[in-house]
Amino acid sequence: MAVIADRDDGALVAVSLDPLRERARIALSGRPEQVLIAPDGRIVTTLSDRHEVVVHELGAEGFSERCRRAVPAEPAAMAMTSHGLLVTSRGGARLTLLAGAELEPGGSVGLPRDPYAVAVSEDELMVLVTHVVGGKVSRIGFADGRLGPVETVLAQREDVKRSASMKEDWGFEPFSPNGAPQGASPRHRSGGSSVRTTRVAQQAFAIARVERGRFVVPASLADPTPSPRGGTGYGGATNFMGLPPHQGVNLQLDDTGNPDLMDHMHRFAGQRFFKHQCLLPRGAVYDAQTESLWVACRGSGLVLGFNRDARQGKVGVRLPWYVLEVPDGPVGVAIEGRRLLVWSEDEATVAVHSLPSRLVRPAQPQDTHTAEVELALERRRPLDDEVALGRRLFHLTARRTANDGRACASCHPSGRDDGMTWITEDGPRQTPILAGRLDETTRPYGWNGRNEALDGHLQRTLKRLRGTGLSREERDAIFAYVRHIPEPQRAPQTELTQRGRTLYEDPAVGCATCHNIDEATNDGRTHDLGMVAEGDRLAAFNTPSLRFVARSAPYFHDGRYPTLSALLADRDSNMGHAGDLDEGDRAALEAFLLTL
Repeated sequence: MAVIADRDDGALVAVSLDPLRERARIALSGRPEQVLIAPDGRIVTTLSDRHEVVVHELGAEGFSERCRRAVPAEPAAMAMTSHGLLVTSRGGARLTLLAGAELEPGGSVGLPRDPYAVAVSEDELMVLVTHVVGGKVSRIGFADGRLGPVETVLAQREDVKRSASMKEDWGFEPFSPNGAPQGASPRHRSGGSSVRTTRVAQQAFAIARVERGRFVVPASLADPTPSPRGGTGYGGATNFMGLPPHQGVNLQLDDTGNPDLMDHMHRFAGQRFFKHQCLLPRGAVYDAQTESLWVACRGSGLVLGFNRDARQGKVGVRLPWYVLEVPDGPVGVAIEGRRLLVWSEDEATVAVHSLPSRLVRPAQPQDTHTAEVELALERRRPLDDEVALGRRLFHLTARRTANDGRACASCHPSGRDDGMTWITEDGPRQTPILAGRLDETTRPYGWNGRNEALDGHLQRTLKRLRGTGLSREERDAIFAYVRHIPEPQRAPQTELTQRGRTLYEDPAVGCATCHNIDEATNDGRTHDLGMVAEGDRLAAFNTPSLRFVARSAPYFHDGRYPTLSALLADRDSNMGHAGDLDEGDRAALEAFLLTL
């Protein structure tokens, strides 16, 4: 049996495998993010918009609810341990233990932004949590079922190339005199005759524990450095190493949670290997019998199988050894017996495929397989056709939006932001959040406010990314999908936030002068604040919306402020006068900003 958490339908669906058919269904009170079948047969589901975990049992009469527990905002993934259930909360940025069989509160710890997948070491002394953005893995102690301490492990890879100066390569020097980048994006350094760039692991929605207590995290390695040959897109078509701005990797973690190797999921050799890329990994599962890793790749409609490398003795390195074509939107993958189960969200389809007894050699472009059996579920609340089309296009990696295979979701996972600052022809530009901000009150669009029309802004972006293009109907569908994406959660109102609102509205502080207090948007104007970064070609910048500003670090057009606290404390900033406030007032103002 398999159980599907159908986010579109807001339902749990049980599927029998022999024969493949729908067995039971129950409508949920919120949007399910992930489902887990506990060892005792209970079915546990995270409800991201209700901030709850709900437990069901499945009997002859169908699903029956047993209990539900409150957890921090936007619960995402889960892992079962002998001490209870571990739950990550993406919005609340926390890891929570629901202890014992009754899942009672057992403590929680704070994490960096956007935590997602969670796994536990074999001895249950360590928990690993991946992060959708930021190039980090959190390592948390778990001795005796107590969470803490929390350590941050960087999931990054540095490349070095002997070169002339970057100023000669790109026409400007995007670094401060001490060799560090201007602003708060410390990802590139130049010195002497060498150039270094740090590529950051993003899109880490999954983690799998493999052989000898090791872990593998499928991710996308992002590099915002432009090509020495120039480029109008964000990062250019390739960086100075000849690699694309986003490239699939399997991050290898040893049994202590330390990264020791990152290998490419695919060979980047022109168009020949584009359909074997995995730039948007969403699920992963390990098959112990064949020592192989299976990764669901949403953007390409593939599940890739990776063998254990005989030379390095690690799973998931080098090229994929098996390529399975599945319906659009694969986001979940599991193993039942000797069968691989794949849930494709876009087509509401469960695909079943027999696992190979062994993987013989790396896959070639012609070596593709299709699922043996598929079951399309009948949704009770299907997406609007335009929204459904928009979602497919938003995650499409087939060179429509960018000639290097990036999709909209590559830089805007879940319609949000990647936390990165990209080098562009206009200078360094931080990725803005999209969800909840696509309406007329946020005009004009772009950091320099060049486009009054949203469609014009998207067309300009597509041109810079050098994709094959999208029709007006397709662009409108993307807008419809982004407007459909659930908005991030806001912090609740408190006495402290009310005090912060008073400061926000105070003309002496100056926040509301440009940022409309009621809509938390902007004044529709560009301003020259005398705060240009190295490489900026224009000095005036559009006032950005502050909706969900708590979820979109770093800040300012070049990402120079890593946190809201750093932004508000800068006495040299020309954006209002928050830097003149005392520490307590700044804390109140920041608390209010978290409610927007």
